[in-house]
Amino acid sequence: RIISPGDVLIVGLSGGKDSLALLHLLESYRRRFGVKIYAVTVDVNVGGIRPWHPGSESVKKISEHCEALSIPHRVISFQEDVVKMSKLLSDNSTGIVYSPCFSCSIVRRYLLTNFAMELVEKGIEKNSIKICLGHTLEDNSDTVLANIFKGDIIRVLEPIKNFEETTFDFKEFKLTLPPCTIVRPLLSVSEKDILKALEECGIQYYRDKEVCPYSRDRGDSIRRRCHEILEDLERDVKNIREMVVSSVLKSIEYYRNRDI
Repeated sequence: RIISPGDVLIVGLSGGKDSLALLHLLESYRRRFGVKIYAVTVDVNVGGIRPWHPGSESVKKISEHCEALSIPHRVISFQEDVVKMSKLLSDNSTGIVYSPCFSCSIVRRYLLTNFAMELVEKGIEKNSIKICLGHTLEDNSDTVLANIFKGDIIRVLEPIKNFEETTFDFKEFKLTLPPCTIVRPLLSVSEKDILKALEECGIQYYRDKEVCPYSRDRGDSIRRRCHEILEDLERDVKNIREMVVSSVLKSIEYYRNRDI
């Protein structure tokens, strides 16, 4: 029930397997529910590397996918270096080290929500707009384990979540993110199933994780190690990822009922 008739969906489209599968899956809702879909690719500066630069062949391929589906596509660029942004946050925090992935996620949400505000200015009802992200079962279970290893609050990604206006202070500048609704329709779907589906349908995707220097597959981060631990456990316990997420959800429900 995270998508309703008449919704306006903004898909954060990196062109990788997850976001591209999400775009193709949501396209059927356009016919069934009368939803409108916009695809937005965010061009970020990662330490001088720009994996989603508008002039790259990979981004051209992403645009071709959208053209084939008759879905409007926009590439929005952000010039500030997300690596530098995270360093600024870390240097002005007490004992917290922010990874470039954190600043990258903030920038993406900032640009996607600003695009949503553009649609509102054009007369689209604000409450009908939802930002769709391609997070998967792996992303969710990795997040849970990473929070434990960092001694942080155990958080879980939610299928639908409303965000209030938030301002991030990078000292040299501030980013204010407007309120928004984010949906993650693929949270219960594994990357293996996504890959299988894309291969069976002959859909080529952009291997963006091979380009970004801080991707899970290339970086040396806690998140990467969490992914490897769960991947190793999965060989013996096939549903280990579902169990990790289920444990957090049950804990949330348990403590909510105790408060009552």
